[in-house]
Amino acid sequence: MPLFAKRSVAIHGFVGYVRLTVISDDQGDERLFGEAMERQKQLDAEIRLQVRTTLGDEFEVLTVNFSRGSLHVLVALGTVGVFYMSFSRYESFIKSVNLLVGQLKSLLQRVFGNQSGFVNQVPVTVTGSWQPSSVINAANLSFEASWGIESSQLVLAYLLVSHAALLGVLIWLVVRHLK
Repeated sequence: MPLFAKRSVAIHGFVGYVRLTVISDDQGDERLFGEAMERQKQLDAEIRLQVRTTLGDEFEVLTVNFSRGSLHVLVALGTVGVFYMSFSRYESFIKSVNLLVGQLKSLLQRVFGNQSGFVNQVPVTVTGSWQPSSVINAANLSFEASWGIESSQLVLAYLLVSHAALLGVLIWLVVRHLK
């Protein structure tokens, strides 16, 4: 690798899961699952829109699965084609995925916490997490193992050396003028 080249990694295929769990305080697990099945198309469309809005057109939802036992929502994320991710873009991607988890939690809280079909509204708790795939973990390891000098470090070194030289010339001129 050239000394000043920025490292980038090809990302493609499956990139990870977003796992969400909706828990009802009244043990209404079947009610939650039934509501999810009734609204499956709507939830699927809203989740896909949220992923595209938050992560961009390079990412897509591979599957959205609903399962019993409270309500578990599993969103598999993948890429559309291949793109190259640099370190700064990786940092942005991780922040965006964390934002996506929060937005999907809010979506499920809004849908299942405010159900109009029930007389007694029962509070629900929504938890969520992100589990990256081996492709993302490999990219992270690659960036951590990256060596070389970034261009910003080179510019900083140049500025320090040039300002030190100019300061030396100024001091020399002042001392010479005082004699």
